[in-house]
Amino acid sequence: MKKNIIILLLAVFIQCGCHVTVTGKAQIAEMGVCWNTAANPVATGNHLSTTATGEPFNCTLTELVPETEYHVRAYALYESEYYYGQELGVFGVTYLTIHYPIKCN
Repeated sequence: MKKNIIILLLAVFIQCGCHVTVTGKAQIAEMGVCWNTAANPVATGNHLSTTATGEPFNCTLTELVPETEYHVRAYALYESEYYYGQELGVFGVTYLTIHYPIKCN
């Protein structure tokens, strides 16, 4: 008896980016993107970040589960406080590009 095995590979990832504008005098300590399967993801949870804050930050979220809803938003750490961009709910993604602007006052 011969068996055929079919393997389905789903590469699920989200490309993200953010750019932070500061109107105050202090420097941004960190900026990045956070995500979760629950609403309102936070920077202390799943996140990718950088301390090189002089230019836009780009990243790719990988190893995501197919057919799962993810909540994604950009953030910046400014004067010991987290500022968040608009949250985006994403479902069943195989490829998506997101860019967020954040303004820190």
